[in-house]
Amino acid sequence: MSFGDDRLFIEKFIEEPHHIEIQLLADHDGKVVCFPERECSVQRRNQKVLEESPSALLTPEVRSEMCRQAAMLATAVNYRSAGTVEFLADKHGNFYFLEMNTRLQVEHPVTEYVSGVDLVEHMLKIAGKQPLPADLTTESIAKNIKGWALEARVYAEDPFRGFLPSTGSLLDYREPEGCTAFNLESNVRVDSGVREGTEISTYYDPMISKLVTHGATRDECIDRMSDALNRYVILGTAGFAHNASFLADLCRHPRFRRAETPTSFIEEEYPDGFQGVQLDEQETLHAVATAAMIQATRAEREVMQVGTSSDGYNSAPEASLFDAGAGGGDEWVVVQGLPGNDEAGEPNGTAYHTRIIDEDGGLVVEVRAMAADAGAVAARVRVGDYSWQLEQPLLEVEMDGVARVVQYHTPTGTGGGTRACGFNLGLCGAVLPMNVLTPKEHELYQHMLAPEVVDTANFVHSPMPGVLVSLSVEPGQHIENGQEICVMEAMKMQNVLRSPRAGIVAECHAVAGQKLDVDQLIVSLVSEEADLNEELAA
Repeated sequence: MSFGDDRLFIEKFIEEPHHIEIQLLADHDGKVVCFPERECSVQRRNQKVLEESPSALLTPEVRSEMCRQAAMLATAVNYRSAGTVEFLADKHGNFYFLEMNTRLQVEHPVTEYVSGVDLVEHMLKIAGKQPLPADLTTESIAKNIKGWALEARVYAEDPFRGFLPSTGSLLDYREPEGCTAFNLESNVRVDSGVREGTEISTYYDPMISKLVTHGATRDECIDRMSDALNRYVILGTAGFAHNASFLADLCRHPRFRRAETPTSFIEEEYPDGFQGVQLDEQETLHAVATAAMIQATRAEREVMQVGTSSDGYNSAPEASLFDAGAGGGDEWVVVQGLPGNDEAGEPNGTAYHTRIIDEDGGLVVEVRAMAADAGAVAARVRVGDYSWQLEQPLLEVEMDGVARVVQYHTPTGTGGGTRACGFNLGLCGAVLPMNVLTPKEHELYQHMLAPEVVDTANFVHSPMPGVLVSLSVEPGQHIENGQEICVMEAMKMQNVLRSPRAGIVAECHAVAGQKLDVDQLIVSLVSEEADLNEELAA
């Protein structure tokens, strides 16, 4: 009992809930038109990530009843404009009223695709007291649903760090070729308010854009979204992150492809957070082969221009990538990750020996994992069309009969992307750090000292730019693992930072109200009182 009231409130448990909403238009004559439902169940932190229309969950009968009840609500309150009525639906087809949003919502483009109706146009006409067209009815739209539409919300946030907001400037921003801002004849649409050079700050919502695709079927629509994400180039200043790789992973997830996506989908399928897109064996081979071809292309250009490689040595292979007479082929060692070994003597990355050969008038890339047995047979990747303008971010290649769109980026700030710093490849949403070396270079890396590993367990850093709202600890205080250290705010969201371990607060390096940069030190910890005394003495 609380507040002197012994009454008990019982809330219905909804099995496998789905977030379903009905878009409507209501004019000043009392006419209400409802549109096919939107499925908005793929959410993180109760915020929508993917939205689609129609929903694979609803039958025509349930859709009709949901529209009827939404229209009744609009009529009962004399609603006039565009609006959205939201419901929770269970796996048995039952649905329950949630709320009404009296505005046009972010995901309205999917409704425009499947209905062919410009919602913004009619919203403005209603505001001008114009009636809805006589032939625009709930029934006529329901009988003529135009395929499937899917919207992905592209956010400036880091999916590898719990979707924390990210800030920075856009160094390279290229929307998928052929997309439009609004044209229902185009199957790819991007609604955005950014361009190259735009600064993503802490003061506004982290959304970069809405990427929307349309197809005759749900599978075609999802495939088109995957392709559009592959072609969407978003590169920012150092530390800037976005969620395109996570969106790509959702689009290839088996449960999403089967439309088995209750509101708990992300929580269930990513219990330990997003770990990156996991490529299958063929995709990995194609990524390695592409990396070798990129480096061979760059090496050939260097030889053509100056006769030597960019490091000043004649380390580029003698055989040319396009030299039909090069029977021996170009040999490269592709390391996914850092070259060399760690402190324990184990490889930092996964190394592959590759050889590019001309075979029957076409190119073949032989790939063998260097950790495999010496007698292991190399996989053979047959290359078809290969199109890449040197140092441009998009590359198209056909491998083993599969068309691939690959993104290529040099590390931010390195300019030329030499072998010393490597480059990043984007394939199917996976972002792969690649270092491509000659066999001699790879051999020499084995003798280099391992990079120093910095222990960060004693420090709490700001994971994002933002404002320190409150600090919950003070120097000398004993704290437990997971205890609240502080609260930060960025992009309209507050985030609680917790201690990485038990210990004693040695020093607070920031104060409430202070603006913090990413990775700025907030609190330092020590293990014992003796350590604290040493820290204070220092």
